[in-house]
Amino acid sequence: MLVHADLSEFNILYSDGELKIIDVSQAVEHDHPSALEFLRKDCQNVTDFFKKFGVPVMSMQALFNFVTDTSITEDNMEEYLAKAQEIALNSSEDIVDAEVFKKSYIPRVLDEVRNFEGDLSKVRLGEDVHYREVIGLSTDMRSASTHPRLLEDTDHQMEVEDNTDGSLSESEEECVEEKKKITSEQNHNICHKTLSKDENKNRKK
Repeated sequence: MLVHADLSEFNILYSDGELKIIDVSQAVEHDHPSALEFLRKDCQNVTDFFKKFGVPVMSMQALFNFVTDTSITEDNMEEYLAKAQEIALNSSEDIVDAEVFKKSYIPRVLDEVRNFEGDLSKVRLGEDVHYREVIGLSTDMRSASTHPRLLEDTDHQMEVEDNTDGSLSESEEECVEEKKKITSEQNHNICHKTLSKDENKNRKK
């Protein structure tokens, strides 16, 4: 797979119902050290162009995920794009989220992940981790992805809506326990710091 590295409205041609990409002399392979940085810029250029004309488009991150998600196939692409279009029509891209995504470190392989356990805790708490699609991890990051996360989120939402007894699912209970654990650790650290300050004061006296 090639990353164009200079994609914009000036080198995308439309002819006979098909897109023709030109000016690919600066394109790089997907394993190039700067490939993901170039891809983010390409996604930004494309979305910014159509936004100027009021076209509802995927967010830059959503487009990036669409390009990099290997679990998107011919069998589920129409469903995926229908869901992406629905989201684009009913929401707008958060400027802060977009800026954070543009500057976030995105590893290409698991060996480049800096703190997997920390990222796993974030996912359990409902936070986003930008490299799941790139590396090909499942939504819970415990196995390889076999289904697009966007469609998995839809399936999960349907399960939540069907859960009318108000009880928590096993995964939701794990999230609650994880939050309690993190909160407890944070309180312990605060107390430790406070004690340390008091000890230092006593020593000075």
